[in-house]
Amino acid sequence: MTPSRFDLETYRSRVRGSLLGGAIGDALGGPVEFWKTEKILARCGEGGVREYVPWRVDGRDPCLTALRSARAGARRPKQFGAAADNDSKGCGGVMRSAPFGLLPSWGWAGLDFCYSGAAEAAGHAHGHPTGQIASGALAVLVGAIVRGQGLREATRTMIEVLRERDSNGETLRAVQAAIDLGESVGGVASTTTMESLGGGWIAEEALAMALHAALVFPEPDQMLDALAYAVTHSGDSDSTGAICGNILGALHGETALPPSLVFEVEGRGTILELADDFVLEFTGGEHPHGDWGPHTRWTDRYPGW
Repeated sequence: MTPSRFDLETYRSRVRGSLLGGAIGDALGGPVEFWKTEKILARCGEGGVREYVPWRVDGRDPCLTALRSARAGARRPKQFGAAADNDSKGCGGVMRSAPFGLLPSWGWAGLDFCYSGAAEAAGHAHGHPTGQIASGALAVLVGAIVRGQGLREATRTMIEVLRERDSNGETLRAVQAAIDLGESVGGVASTTTMESLGGGWIAEEALAMALHAALVFPEPDQMLDALAYAVTHSGDSDSTGAICGNILGALHGETALPPSLVFEVEGRGTILELADDFVLEFTGGEHPHGDWGPHTRWTDRYPGW
């Protein structure tokens, strides 16, 4: 299949929307992570977190923390490129999985690849099967959306793929709970309902909470409502906000992102540069680089391993 100009423009908007939406959700929820819901509502109002809350960075760097843990005092990880030797199912794998679903629909990567790539990548840090399965599930959800499915249809596609996998019980139950609760609340946000899905600290809970917020507020003009709902709880607010932003950004594209949050989000230029380069890699043919060609400035920027 050769994509049309419209297909290419839509694809670029979905990639930019998903990556920037994830960053916005992360930034919206970051300052209130560890806050009790009561404190959030007292500080931000009954509508929850709808604008960035000023905060002071505490110096933590999750990426460096993960690297130091993997190195265990050595110069490089002993299991570089191999599965993690732990029982973790933290939500970090899910937070990093959306790009696997953003691979273009007309290329070589089907939904099975989206799933397996995300699950394998999550497995480098999270040894528990659920940490990997929930990560693959998000990639399939985003991938189905990129292929033109609406949110509910894409959710059904995700469930179909999940049912084919071993050790799927925890993720399937969490996703089904998110769907059932989304239907029961009738478009009304409830922190009690959201927190009944968990705290978002572990993979399946973070996926379920983000999906639930997206299902309750699925329209392009409701994106701020969805993000506010995703982060207004006593748990891992930045993670659930980031995943919700990934989902709805892919669904609606970059123009649906709330302008009040877009223009202030830190790192916007870098994020959009990476998003555009991601699109170029899969749509630019040999213009950035030839598959078998000489060394280029593109490979200077992205040298790989």
